[in-house]
Amino acid sequence: MLRGRRSSQQSVKRSGRLSGQGVRVDHIGSTSVPGLAAKPIIDIGLGVVDVDREEDYLPDLIAAGYRLRVREPGHRMVRTPDLGVHVHVCTAGSDWERRQLLFRDWLRYDQSDLAVGPGSFCHQV
Repeated sequence: MLRGRRSSQQSVKRSGRLSGQGVRVDHIGSTSVPGLAAKPIIDIGLGVVDVDREEDYLPDLIAAGYRLRVREPGHRMVRTPDLGVHVHVCTAGSDWERRQLLFRDWLRYDQSDLAVGPGSFCHQV
């Protein structure tokens, strides 16, 4: 899975350089937490200057083969046709981005919450 994550991050970075809009690229999903049960989907967080200025980044992602699937306040999500990669786009430094990174980092740090099974934290989320 590590190889898939790296190639997905590189693919996002190479997406036309996002017209200079890509501020940061992070692996944020369940596959980013060693030892956590995860679906075979790689979630990438892409922080841009302004998520509402879709014309600055969306054409590059679409040209790279991604499809827009979610458009909501402060967040867009594009994915590959095979559904194996989800790219979550938000404004860099936004509350949306901070929540995703803090949650990922908390799970990486506190291994006691990685229990998998009925009633475990991860099954409640």
